[in-house]
Amino acid sequence: MHKTQIRKEFKEFHKKLWPGMKHYPGGAMIYNIARHSRARSSRKKLHQLDTWVSIYDEYTSWFHSVSISLQDPLKTDRYNEKLYLNRSLLVLSVRIFSDLLAIRSLCLDGFDVQAKNILRSTVENIDVLCAIIIDPDISEKFCDANDPIKSNEFWHRFVSKGKLGKFQIEKVNSMLKDRDAADSLIKMMYKYNEVLGAASHPCFLRRSFQP
Repeated sequence: MHKTQIRKEFKEFHKKLWPGMKHYPGGAMIYNIARHSRARSSRKKLHQLDTWVSIYDEYTSWFHSVSISLQDPLKTDRYNEKLYLNRSLLVLSVRIFSDLLAIRSLCLDGFDVQAKNILRSTVENIDVLCAIIIDPDISEKFCDANDPIKSNEFWHRFVSKGKLGKFQIEKVNSMLKDRDAADSLIKMMYKYNEVLGAASHPCFLRRSFQP
């Protein structure tokens, strides 16, 4: 195919993909594509978006407050009996807070699929946080997982194949004394996990190209 024809078809494809955006010789500049995508997303009128963002910000601010409150004990007493617990909760809360900020920015810029990919790992971090709160002994093993091999061992021992969900079911069941209620609560907590998993799967992209 002639270069002129290729350039013409590229311009047509570009107009369909980013309508209203000027085409630059040699291809569109990434900066301008990103700016255009952000502007296009901001024009979308989503139902009660401001309300949901306010609720989300309240939730995010809680993790920020937790991370701030945990820094002081670690500074004042590095050898207290809750050192591993406080250190684990601090690391996880800071990571979760950072992820939530990134998810917020991506969603407002229209990158909801990318936000779901980050959210999937954020949910796992929240699960580990809950597990450590329920069983503080896990915190020492978490802090000891300071290299790739130990981190992988920790993940397979406590996280992989739904282990955290099963762990939480047993703990909730012991508190409620009602297995059905515990199962229902955990199912409600994890009902969106399949959506998050699908969003990160390569086959999910195929839907975009179906006729």
